[in-house]
Amino acid sequence: MANTAVLSDNLLTQVVSSPTRGDNILDLALVGDVDSVLDCTVHENFSTSDHNMIELVLNCPVPRIESCPRKVYLYSKGNFEEMDQEIMSIDWSSKLGSRNINENFERFKTIYESLIETYVPHNDQARRKKQTSLDEI
Repeated sequence: MANTAVLSDNLLTQVVSSPTRGDNILDLALVGDVDSVLDCTVHENFSTSDHNMIELVLNCPVPRIESCPRKVYLYSKGNFEEMDQEIMSIDWSSKLGSRNINENFERFKTIYESLIETYVPHNDQARRKKQTSLDEI
């Protein structure tokens, strides 16, 4: 199968148009979207190599991920005395007694999360914004 057929079958395009070794184009840069290539430059050879360097400048936008607030619990301000009193008042035998270990863990976790919500204050903080393109790096 010819090289061009392999490229075509895989929706790839070779974008190097200048010689990379002597008068020949031996080094390739294959891309799936030619429109994403802003520039393709062949530079002098690198160190002791007899091949020239290829520099590709690509437009690769990173999709924006909307930030959503997250809870930051302020454990140092929690009311743990009252939380302890409520924990002591729970009839754990009736809450956990007749279930298997997985059900007991899920039940305990639900109770624990409810107690944290009740007795530990929190702030809602926005997450840092994600970059929108590689140009911002």
